[in-house]
Amino acid sequence: MSKSLNIILLSLFFALSIQSCKAQQTPETVKVDGEKYYVHIVEKGQTLYAISKKYAIDVAEIKKANPELNIEGLKIGQSVLIPKGEVDRREFKKSDVSISGDTIYHKVVKKETLYSLSKKYGLEIDEILKINPLVEKEGLETGMTVKIPYKSGRSIETEELEKPREDSLRLHVVQPKETLFSLSKEYDVSIDSIQIINDGLQEGLKVGTTIRIPKSNPKFAEFEKQDSIIQDSLKEVNWVQTKPFEIAVFLPFKLWQADTLDSLGPDVKELMIDNTSKIALNFYRGLKMAVDTLNKRGVSANLHVYDTGGEVDTLKSKVENDTLQYDLVIGPMFRSNFEWLVKHYDTLDIPMVSPVPISSKFLLSKDNVVKVYPGAGAQMVRLAQYIGNSHSDSNLVLWNSSRFSDRNLVEIARKNLNQCMSELGHDSVTEMSAYTPSKSRIFSTFKDSTHYTLFVPSKEQAYISQFITSLNDLYLSEKGVTFTVFGLNEWAGYDNLEITSYQNLDIHIPTPRYVEYDSPAVKSVLKKYRKFYGIDPDEFALLGYDVSHYFITLLDEYGPYMLNHLEKSNKNGLSVKFNFVKLGAESGYENQAIYIYRYKNYEKDRVH
Repeated sequence: MSKSLNIILLSLFFALSIQSCKAQQTPETVKVDGEKYYVHIVEKGQTLYAISKKYAIDVAEIKKANPELNIEGLKIGQSVLIPKGEVDRREFKKSDVSISGDTIYHKVVKKETLYSLSKKYGLEIDEILKINPLVEKEGLETGMTVKIPYKSGRSIETEELEKPREDSLRLHVVQPKETLFSLSKEYDVSIDSIQIINDGLQEGLKVGTTIRIPKSNPKFAEFEKQDSIIQDSLKEVNWVQTKPFEIAVFLPFKLWQADTLDSLGPDVKELMIDNTSKIALNFYRGLKMAVDTLNKRGVSANLHVYDTGGEVDTLKSKVENDTLQYDLVIGPMFRSNFEWLVKHYDTLDIPMVSPVPISSKFLLSKDNVVKVYPGAGAQMVRLAQYIGNSHSDSNLVLWNSSRFSDRNLVEIARKNLNQCMSELGHDSVTEMSAYTPSKSRIFSTFKDSTHYTLFVPSKEQAYISQFITSLNDLYLSEKGVTFTVFGLNEWAGYDNLEITSYQNLDIHIPTPRYVEYDSPAVKSVLKKYRKFYGIDPDEFALLGYDVSHYFITLLDEYGPYMLNHLEKSNKNGLSVKFNFVKLGAESGYENQAIYIYRYKNYEKDRVH
């Protein structure tokens, strides 16, 4: 058989083997926020590394355009945006790269050599020849399709080679007259879970568009669900603690081994090397104090504390050979570490608590994961509900910044305010807007001698600074206009907002953590902490106390069935309120409790 015939037959074989990817040869192009993107549909076996090579773009740029990849990884059937502006156009134009499953197929173009291919894919020439015997036998020819064994890449990050998982979500094409309520009933999921995984559905449901819906687990079918409830109830009634609880705590001390932590006292702070270590130490101190308090009350629990450092590899080395069965896991603090640990313990059904912010989307299909820090969406919902219920009779106005970055926040605020208004028998909330909140615009918008309650869901610092300055100028004028303004948690970090403006405009700020230093419970803990450590506890020490005290108390009361009672176990801690909501039948739990404070006599004053 001639060389040319060999090439024809080989090309035909590859064409058949990758026919499922043909649609990806000319990917769809979309425009998002003024930027153009290719749309790549992820297929089974494809990896971030393979996709990056197909489009001649760095993996980092793909992840930047698709931030959910940092949390969830690739999923089969997922639409991944490829920013056209970051693609190496010259390389992309001349290259003919296809991917099928976990294999890259590279079509040789003019002037390409084995050496250039080895450099392009980070391989040795021998690795390419090993799985391309025809190339080794007859040499590289223009037009030939070469298989690339990318798993052997020398400088490829592990996460870039992770294969996509089966998506725990189903796709639904919106039909006429369908609503979020009807879809939630059809699929037996909550409205909030549908909104969360579709980025808030800021433009609402549009006929013909495709949205993602959490899949229902067959075990939740009604006849099985009833049987499961009965069986679990019987087990729970008969459950008795016969041995100490085993609790694992993962924190990034970056300094010590677990067996030395109990010796840490007030003299350790000069050993700290960075802020992360200090946060971990203070969290641990609060946690340890709560455990000691519970032990004195008869709760039997063993702490297993792991120094995770800052890398996943460090965490792996700590737990991969660990055979102890834990009853509760707290931490780690770093997102990548927490995600890896959740996967590692996936089959053990251990309650896993994240005390720091993680994406609400990460809770989907992970019914043992608990998120203590309310997400931005949850905070918005709670704040809007509070405003709607407590200020619906006032001159309530939703202020829309008209900024694209705020559109999702405005939609959540609008939806929840109007729902509250409707339930209370009021019309929809009044909405005002100004893209540029200049002094002249603000003065002409509001009526003289009138009080307004404004809800301003915006995170644009420059906009908020100008808006608040203009409002304050109006307040200080002789027009008699007064305000009660509700802002966002982020405003507390805007150092260009003066405290006099907070007081003049009666600005209210939501926050997931707040400490009532005059409360007897806080005073008692402060006294004990000062006595042992010689310093006051910071916010992370109080967080460590609250998280451990709350969950270990639940564990002591309900044992392995504690998660079944989480939604009904509302409680106020020293700095955190606990009010958990389950985001779907198969999903985890998110704390949705917030505080709201304002400034009174130049001091914080909690109003909710």
